[in-house]
Amino acid sequence: MVKKLSNAFLRSGRALASGARPPVLGALLLMFAGLSAFGQQYHTNDETPPAAPGAKLTGASKSGKQVGSGSNLHAYLFSGNALTAVDLTPTGYYSSQANSISDDGSQQCGFGYGPTGQNHPLVWNGTSASTDLLPSGYAFGYCTGVDNGQQVGFAENQSYFITSSHAYLWSGSSASAVDLHPVGTIYPFSRAMGTKGGEQVILRLATGAPGLAALEAAMAEGLPRK
Repeated sequence: MVKKLSNAFLRSGRALASGARPPVLGALLLMFAGLSAFGQQYHTNDETPPAAPGAKLTGASKSGKQVGSGSNLHAYLFSGNALTAVDLTPTGYYSSQANSISDDGSQQCGFGYGPTGQNHPLVWNGTSASTDLLPSGYAFGYCTGVDNGQQVGFAENQSYFITSSHAYLWSGSSASAVDLHPVGTIYPFSRAMGTKGGEQVILRLATGAPGLAALEAAMAEGLPRK
C-alpha cells in the first residue's frame, strides 16, 4: 500500500513538473474555480444617492445605467453606483419620479409634480432638462415606459371622484401624442404600461357588476384611434 501511494505521489510530482495536472489536483482546482465563479456571479451596489436617506430603482438599461427615485422625492439616473447619481428633477418642479430607461440608456421617463400643482409626464435625456409630454386637454399624466425614441403612459382628467384615463404614445413631445384608447368599446379606462419594438402594452379597465372590475392586458400597435 505504501509503495502504491508513493508511486501515486511520484506520478503527481512528475505531472506537476511537466505542466500537466494530476487527476486529484485537477478535480480540486475545478471545484475551487466553480466556487469562485459562483461567488462572483451575483453582487450588489448600494446606489442610494448622497442627497437622500433612501431610494429605490425602477429600471435598468443594457448600457449599465439605471433609474430610480430617492426618498427625497427626486428622480435619479445612475451609472452603477451612488456617486454617479444625476438628479433629474427639473427646475421649478417640487418632486419627480423616474419609471423607465431605454436599452441604450439615452432616454429616461417618468413624471414630475410642477408649478401647475399636478403630475406631468416627463422625458429626459440624461440631465434635469426635461420635456413635458402632457397632451392638450388633460390635467395630469404619467410616463411609464420608453424605447427607441418612443414613450408610453397615460393622461387623466378628474371630475369630482371620477377619473378618466387614456393610454398615450409619444415620440418625444406633447405634440406627437397618440391617443391609444379604444373607441366604441366597453373600456372607459386605459393605461399604456410599456413599449418595445414599436408595440405597446395596454392595461384596460372595464366596469362590470357593482364593485367589480375586469382587467385585460392587450397589445396595440401605436396607431391613432379609429
